Amino acid sequence: MASNIPSPIAIIGSGCRLPGAISNTSKLWNVLLDPPDLVRDVPADRFSWEGIHRADGLHNGIKTKRAYWLEENLRLFDPQFFGISPSEAETMDPQQRLLLECVYEAMESAGLTLGNLRGSDTGVFVGQMFDDYHELSIRDTAFAGGPMLTTGTVRSITANRVSHVFDFHGPSLCIDTACSSSMVAVHLAVESLRREESRVAFACGVNLIVVPTVFEAGSKMRMHSADGRCKMFDESGDGYGRGEGIGVLCLKRLDHAIADGDVIESVIRHTGTNHDGRSRTLTAPSPDAQAKLIRQTYQRAGLDLVDRSSRPQYIEAHGPGTRVGDPAEAEAIEKAFFPTDQEHADDDILHVGSIKTIVGHTEGTAGIAGVLRASLALQHGIIPPNLHFHSMNPKVAARAPHLRVPTTAQPWPSLSERVPRRASVNSFGFGGTNVHVVMENFDPSHHPSLDGIAADETAVFTPFTFSGISEQALKATLEAYLAHLCEEGKMTSLKDLSWTLHNKRSLFEFRCWVAARSHAELIDRLSEKISTIKANRASESTKSTNTFVRGTNHTQPQVLAVFPGQGAQYATMGKEIIETSSYARGIIDKLDESLATLPPEDRPAWKLKEELLLDESQSRFHEAVVSQSLTTAIQILLVRLLEAAGIKLKAVVGHSSGEIGAAFAAKFISAEDAIKNAYYRGLYATRAGSDGKQGAMLAASVPLEEAAALCDLPVFKGRITIAAVNSASKVTFSGDLDAIEEIETRLSGDGIAVKRLSVKTAYHSHHMVPCAAPYQDSLEKTTKIISTRNNDRTAWFSSVYPGGQKTSVSSKYWSENMVRPVRFRDAISAAVKEAGVPDLVLEVGPHPVLETAIRKTIAEIDNSSLAHTGLFKRGSDAVNSFSAALGLIWSHFGREAVDMASLDRALAGGTPPKPAKDLPTYRWQYDKEYCVGKFQTLFAQL
Repeated sequence: MASNIPSPIAIIGSGCRLPGAISNTSKLWNVLLDPPDLVRDVPADRFSWEGIHRADGLHNGIKTKRAYWLEENLRLFDPQFFGISPSEAETMDPQQRLLLECVYEAMESAGLTLGNLRGSDTGVFVGQMFDDYHELSIRDTAFAGGPMLTTGTVRSITANRVSHVFDFHGPSLCIDTACSSSMVAVHLAVESLRREESRVAFACGVNLIVVPTVFEAGSKMRMHSADGRCKMFDESGDGYGRGEGIGVLCLKRLDHAIADGDVIESVIRHTGTNHDGRSRTLTAPSPDAQAKLIRQTYQRAGLDLVDRSSRPQYIEAHGPGTRVGDPAEAEAIEKAFFPTDQEHADDDILHVGSIKTIVGHTEGTAGIAGVLRASLALQHGIIPPNLHFHSMNPKVAARAPHLRVPTTAQPWPSLSERVPRRASVNSFGFGGTNVHVVMENFDPSHHPSLDGIAADETAVFTPFTFSGISEQALKATLEAYLAHLCEEGKMTSLKDLSWTLHNKRSLFEFRCWVAARSHAELIDRLSEKISTIKANRASESTKSTNTFVRGTNHTQPQVLAVFPGQGAQYATMGKEIIETSSYARGIIDKLDESLATLPPEDRPAWKLKEELLLDESQSRFHEAVVSQSLTTAIQILLVRLLEAAGIKLKAVVGHSSGEIGAAFAAKFISAEDAIKNAYYRGLYATRAGSDGKQGAMLAASVPLEEAAALCDLPVFKGRITIAAVNSASKVTFSGDLDAIEEIETRLSGDGIAVKRLSVKTAYHSHHMVPCAAPYQDSLEKTTKIISTRNNDRTAWFSSVYPGGQKTSVSSKYWSENMVRPVRFRDAISAAVKEAGVPDLVLEVGPHPVLETAIRKTIAEIDNSSLAHTGLFKRGSDAVNSFSAALGLIWSHFGREAVDMASLDRALAGGTPPKPAKDLPTYRWQYDKEYCVGKFQTLFAQL
């Protein structure tokens, strides 16, 4: 493309309210393909025709009783969402209210968020022709003197209201050029983007009818049809039928949209505007001026209309159905595309249509309504039909023999390679302002930067996240998505949906998440979530964190990661994520490679990956030599996944052998050395014992002082010891099996809660002394020692020698870790006192087992609430468990706390997810009506 050709503009989102209950472009397209007759009598809540209707339109009478009306209740509004007080909402023109909703919906459609656009140079350009509510409002004497009359109802504020509410700092203006108002808004938005005044622009149009004044004026000027319908180019056309509507386009420069990864609906190649000058009368359209504008717009877009490949295949005409306007516009189109100084075959035709025949002439919104129709036609490759066309108006036929009006949907004409589908949208105001827009479809194949390597589209590793400004709004959103997923034929990519919900939706206070790996599972989980919320509301019970939370927006929460030791392992832990992700498999494979470098006499005969995938009947997860390595392998995997998700650990604490994982997370040892360490620990644990006696371990709800006294009793002294102090009232005993059995009987008989650990080794007792030295010797021969601490490391607080942060680690430390008691409570206390009270505690292991002990210990220092979750859970799908943990982090701390896109790239690879389109919009919460009195009551005062 030549350098002097203006930058194309991408339409990346839209919002609308149109007759026929059309509230999005999907519904609009369904109506356009099979259009019903949407003309209706005036709604009962607007005004009455009695006394003002005359079929001839004479004597200040209104010629028609019918029009195209919105089905929405114009009084309903959700002021809380927009930060508007109820008293101010009462004064606001419903056009402003609906426009705010549609701008936000266009924002959602484009995948933009409130946070991203707040404070930006985003521009707002609104076309508005009438302000009926202002006229209505000043009839209420109490309201007319109110301080917010002007800001609530005058046209100049409509665009400013949008910019103010959403904190946009770019151009903000309202335009009135009559029927071409919103097309001028598009033109100005395009120019603003090209001048880089704005990176994003919203072009809008508004039109609501709440008083009959314009009907009276239009009847006097013979502008309105008797039956209220628009009959474009038909010989019965006798005027236009009025219609209501709100339309919004979200625009970016095409190069910016491609760079930002936006879904591009269609492309605006160029726009142009001019004026009729001194035509026959002020309101008579000029065919010559319109034709000139069309030719100039194409020329400035770098398109030569002499070349048929540069011509459009479809024209979305203004097409109001008026006796003067239709022939003039048809003549202009014919002159522009079929000039008389060139020969044209009889079959050289151009399809022409108008959305006005379906939703009426929406006046201030008319131009954008036409752009929406043209955009949908370009996207689908179908020219939609017109209504109310039976035979060509003879004046149109005489002036434009090459134009055809389709009455059934037509496939797009066949085109040569690399010739885009192209459409023109024409608009003119009754004061003489003309606008023309050249549009094209967007073909991603012409943009190599959008190509990628295909990925497994069935794999989804991140949660589905939802939020609302209130609990009710959140529930309504969940219900909308459930209905969307249950809709027949809807098979949205789960990967795209998850990514869109997290990255392309605004984040509100009330939040919840769902982890699922299939459409059916997602539907089930959403149903369960909705049922739980309903049950909680009905019982007024305290909401649990697995239903929804009221989140905050910490950029990065203070995270304490806790690594449990033996006892949490189980068969197939992590299986689903290892099977599904080549990235996860690669991490485990590298650990297997590390074990394969051990001296031949030490190397395991089994593979980590194979053992992790075995079911319970085959797994050796209960054998120390295997289970220790498997648990550490899972912890290494989880640390890598946390890193991929951008989750930074402030501090780490390990429980028993969990210190190996903690040391790795804090970058004191490498993954290769960590797995060797774990393997040797398990290998030498098989040599543990005391005079041939079997060992055992017992957890008990006993304070430390009482536990120590028990161990000092003559019957137990030298036979058992305190292996771990988990909290102020929770310890673990370790030692000879018979002694453990005796103390278990004694404590349970006293009503004290006890639990035997599923291990056959008495860790952290005299049983471990025989294996400590060979364990240390093997580590010294096969692993590297990092003796100094770097400032960028995560803080590691030892549970062997609690106090300050660890600054170095040695082989001797690891042998002491196996023999000495686990002072877990002291390590947690030290971490909290030195690193600060955490916002979030993550248990990095196969299953969370330490939450109670952690919460009790932290509560002794600070009673602040904190979030706690495990990353994997026994009995749960590993992908869903990790996904749910991410969902909890997101819900409490916001999207900045977890980079789900980065995690998805690591785990899934291939083509990045793309924004899912045609999703449910935000669920507005209407709790009351906002209006000045009753429309019909006030009008009776006129």
